[in-house]
Amino acid sequence: MCDLCYKDGCTLWAFIGVEVPFDEYMKMELRWRTLRESTKRREEEAKDMKVDIDEYKRMISAWLDQHRQQS
Repeated sequence: MCDLCYKDGCTLWAFIGVEVPFDEYMKMELRWRTLRESTKRREEEAKDMKVDIDEYKRMISAWLDQHRQQS
């Protein structure tokens, strides 16, 4: 859909002021949407991973403390 006249199939892409055929616009939009979703997914996975790494560090620290006390 055109950002300016809101008609499907319009060749004007008002967002950047360049004429782009509608099918090319839709291909670019799909690529950008996919990229945004995959980036968001990776950020969420990284947050989960960070929590797991922090928990792992705490477990190792606790194990080392216990080992030192036994020695």
